[in-house]
Amino acid sequence: MRGSQLTVDNVVTLHTTQLPANPFGYYVVSSTEMFVQPPLSNGFLCVGPSVGRYNTQVQNSGATGWVQMAVDLSAVPTPSGSTAPVQSGDFLRFQYWYRDCG
Repeated sequence: MRGSQLTVDNVVTLHTTQLPANPFGYYVVSSTEMFVQPPLSNGFLCVGPSVGRYNTQVQNSGATGWVQMAVDLSAVPTPSGSTAPVQSGDFLRFQYWYRDCG
């Protein structure tokens, strides 16, 4: 993750590397950490149990195996499907989720 440590600056970019080539996926966000193996998955979800999804921003890792996304701190997805601003002192965890069919 790169950006500013000040919430008011609203400058955060997530970078995820070392992904398999070409799967589609999206970032998820939660204020809690959890270790879950979702059904039909070979991987683990490390956020939850309440997760906001950036599933309107589906990405593909391409041949290079990396993705990135700028985060708008004034509109972070919530588990209910709405968005909320990040407040000073909030601690969020982000994870890139993709279906590993291999």
